[in-house]
Amino acid sequence: MGLPKLNTCCCVCTLKTGAIIVGIVDAVLGIIIMITSISVSVILNDPNTDTADLGDKQTLYNMFVAYSVFSTLYIIMSIMLIIGASKNSPNCLIPWLGYVFVYIIVYLVGVIINSISYFSIGNVGAACSFIISGIVGISLQFYFFLVVYSLYRLLKTPEIPPYPDFARGREMA
Repeated sequence: MGLPKLNTCCCVCTLKTGAIIVGIVDAVLGIIIMITSISVSVILNDPNTDTADLGDKQTLYNMFVAYSVFSTLYIIMSIMLIIGASKNSPNCLIPWLGYVFVYIIVYLVGVIINSISYFSIGNVGAACSFIISGIVGISLQFYFFLVVYSLYRLLKTPEIPPYPDFARGREMA
């Protein structure tokens, strides 16, 4: 048994339209994250910036540089998703599917680690907020993954009607 195959996106639009919308939203979010990460990296790299309250300045700088690199990759893959969905090219969907699959796993591990950390220091509210936001975030991302994966399967192996002559309006002999 594999992943479920969807026929529509959000019960309203086709898989193709849904995948294009997912690609556009992901590209916009990636751009926002990239701009934010680059801005924070520049601020952290400024010697006049007081970061005593933030902890290790170099670690934060490295983290935001990594965010900007990964968001740039995500933007590229989102653009490939848009192009692949609009041109019915299943191979262009694969990088986005791989990235999101890894992202879901990393996100799940992060939610678990952060929740345990906050529970261990007694901050139950923060731990619960990580769990709730993790469930919502992972569920949405998994649904979008299913939309794109269903489109990929549809493009890779288009279904042939069982009676092609009948489907074209001719009687079968």
